[in-house]
Amino acid sequence: VRSAVKYGKHLVFPSTSEVYGMCTDEQFDPEESQLSYGPINKPRWIYACSKQLMDRVIWGYGMEGLNFTLFRPFNWIGPGLDSIYTPKEGSSRVVTQFLGHIVRGENI
Repeated sequence: VRSAVKYGKHLVFPSTSEVYGMCTDEQFDPEESQLSYGPINKPRWIYACSKQLMDRVIWGYGMEGLNFTLFRPFNWIGPGLDSIYTPKEGSSRVVTQFLGHIVRGENI
């Protein structure tokens, strides 16, 4: 982040859906909803907290002129996530679903 600021470069940062935490809003709004996490003694939230902190740092620099893109690649692909043979729509990640459709000759 500092180097992008120093050299005036566009920053692309992979964030995560975990930054949204445990929002209780009926309709989530990333600009308005409160983002809260679980108990301090649950290690699960370390990742979410650190990613959200970087999102906030980047947005802060953005307010001072940093050109940036944040993206949240979640629910897509990774080792051991699921199978292209998962029986029903919605029970696997989107990339896995697309690959399953291709393998079975179905519309994507």
